Amino acid sequence: ELDESIEDGLIREVAEEISPPTVRRNLHSRIADAIVGAAADNDPEWPHVARHYESAGRFEDAAEALRHAAADARRRGALNEARTHLEKTLENIARAAPSQARDRRETTTRLELGFLASAAHGHASGQAAAEFERCLQLLGGEPTPELFATLNALWSYYTARGDLRRPLLRRFPRNGLHAVL
Repeated sequence: ELDESIEDGLIREVAEEISPPTVRRNLHSRIADAIVGAAADNDPEWPHVARHYESAGRFEDAAEALRHAAADARRRGALNEARTHLEKTLENIARAAPSQARDRRETTTRLELGFLASAAHGHASGQAAAEFERCLQLLGGEPTPELFATLNALWSYYTARGDLRRPLLRRFPRNGLHAVL
């Protein structure tokens, strides 16, 4: 006689294989929404919710769920787990339709990821610098709080390395930001 959990898993696997993709996506979507709605303290198991959103093709919702998971991990002091969730967040953001809102979400996620890399490996972390450099590409030079956070982080990176000849001025020659730098 089969163990009930094995039997349930087999039934679930067969049901998933014979269901059309649209039905599977709809079920995953409904399951994710039900998990979030049923969480009494509004704190469901975010990685589990994210997996269902991904399977439903709701990549922006999956990214948001993973950001919640990263915040939970960060509060527990699990920096590597938080970084893993943020990297997965970026994968989901990349699957979303291109837009300015998507670029903003990518920027804020990369800022968080860069700050976590700095916390884990110090201000001279190459991974942190790569995240911050990507933020500069996404922001383009529009004076926003994210731009100033990015420039501040890069300043810390390059001064920690003793590389004070970083050509940041070449990035923003026409918009007047050189006066700030």
